[in-house]
Amino acid sequence: VYSIISENLSKYMYEKLVEAAPERRQDYLDKGDMMHVMLAEYYKIKMLPVEQRPPHVQMIEDAIEKGRERVIKLDLEIEVSEDEIIPNFRQYCEFWQNDPWQPIAVEQEVVWVVHERPDVLDDNGEITEEGVRIIMQMIVDIIFENQQGHVLWTDHKTRSRNREPMPLSNQFIAYAIASGTKRSVRNNIGLQKTVAAEKKFTRDFFPYPQGVLDWWVEWTTYRAQFIDYCIKTENFPPDFTTCDKYSGCIYKDVCMQSPVNRQRFLNENFVRRRRIRSIYEKGEEG
Repeated sequence: VYSIISENLSKYMYEKLVEAAPERRQDYLDKGDMMHVMLAEYYKIKMLPVEQRPPHVQMIEDAIEKGRERVIKLDLEIEVSEDEIIPNFRQYCEFWQNDPWQPIAVEQEVVWVVHERPDVLDDNGEITEEGVRIIMQMIVDIIFENQQGHVLWTDHKTRSRNREPMPLSNQFIAYAIASGTKRSVRNNIGLQKTVAAEKKFTRDFFPYPQGVLDWWVEWTTYRAQFIDYCIKTENFPPDFTTCDKYSGCIYKDVCMQSPVNRQRFLNENFVRRRRIRSIYEKGEEG
């Protein structure tokens, strides 16, 4: 979702095309990664028929074991995983043990067409105007079904402090459109040590008017076509208003170099990004 509508196209170029990554990831990314691995395992077990599930305590421990296996591949300190992430995961599972929402899919792969315009042909069948197809692929953390039978596409979000929910998020609007439900949910997992469970483990419900969804599709279509133009012309305009967001862009030091020195700086200070395999490749493997 991010790559198709990135505001800062210089960052898009470094992140998606050059695939440059710092040698060490920021801790908050690894914390979220470990938590997602445990949540995925926990909810996969919870999807089993009741008679096939192990005791709830064992479900939690099985999920934690998956998380510990993941830590080996991360830059996360063992002390952080054991003293911060795992205790909060246990608390989350205990808080939602009797959750009325039932998981029906975990890490669901989704591909959908955001916008499509066919080629324009002349009387001889020659293309006079090339068509366009904008495809979005994503992995939905979890899909719940609530007591009324409503489907809820949900994303897990770890956080170290409580913030006001932001429904104008590309990810959640995309969920609302792709699901056909006009709504989405953010499942919050707080990592605070001194905050009560009922304030740490909350869920934000985002309903959207059809007009907002239509507006998002129109704007996303424009952005995608503009990105395509930037790739073809090899021109990626920066957005200097985003350089200091979220503790600062990881590529800000690259942009502080003269353009002729940036490739050398990248080679000396960044590594090739660990790629997430495309779900198209998975389909090709059968």
